[in-house]
Amino acid sequence: MVLFESKLEYLFNEYNKKYFDGILPVPFFKVIHKKNTFGKFECVVGWRKITNPVIMVTDKYNFTEEQLRDIMLHEMIHYYLAYTKKDRIVRHGKEFKKMMNDFNLNEGFNIQITYDPKEFEIDKNKETIMEKVSNFLFG
Repeated sequence: MVLFESKLEYLFNEYNKKYFDGILPVPFFKVIHKKNTFGKFECVVGWRKITNPVIMVTDKYNFTEEQLRDIMLHEMIHYYLAYTKKDRIVRHGKEFKKMMNDFNLNEGFNIQITYDPKEFEIDKNKETIMEKVSNFLFG
């Protein structure tokens, strides 16, 4: 799957409406090129509110729709908790785990705190020369 910011925004709007009652303002989106970071949420935490929220997702893997959904929802849980002031530090604390487990149990999702890169298919078009040589030599 080719990943564009527009795809991330589309998914965000769909999931925001369906799972977060549409309360989250649309953040910035960024496609990143990292092998060990699948997704990331960042924001500036102010005294009264957060600003400059950004959801980032890597394009190093050929995610299935389900994998991309789970990664996006993972980052949206961080955003929701920061936005509602339940966790302004953006971590995998008690509130995060509760929401993640509720989604997984009630919706049949597979949102995880960490993902094993071996579970995902690498996008061969995004590999660097060194990665291709290393994969050829060492599997």
